[in-house]
Amino acid sequence: MKSLEIGDGEEEKKEEKRKKKEKLMSEVKKVSVKLGDDYLVFETGKIAKQANGAVYAHYAGSAVIATVCCGDAPSEMLDYVPVSVEYNEKYYAAGKIPGGFLKRESKPKDKEILVS
Repeated sequence: MKSLEIGDGEEEKKEEKRKKKEKLMSEVKKVSVKLGDDYLVFETGKIAKQANGAVYAHYAGSAVIATVCCGDAPSEMLDYVPVSVEYNEKYYAAGKIPGGFLKRESKPKDKEILVS
């Protein structure tokens, strides 16, 4: 019985931690900075809620979303930080739809591959 009581306390702590994290992530925060004639706007808490962190930035008709995902436990076996970057340029965002529905996004451009 004592082992169950200890386990129950741990589950309650985990649930409380999860609820606190959900509350923190559900708050929408927005910061605007005027650069030149337009505003650079950063938003967080609105999209990509499954990621550990996400920022949506837009400026003068261009937009970027940056997300970060990580594990619960730190890995001390690595002497470096593994980072992956994915760069996608969508044709339909600029109104360019090559061919038809099946060819809508076509293959990645050389620039996309090199930037990634």
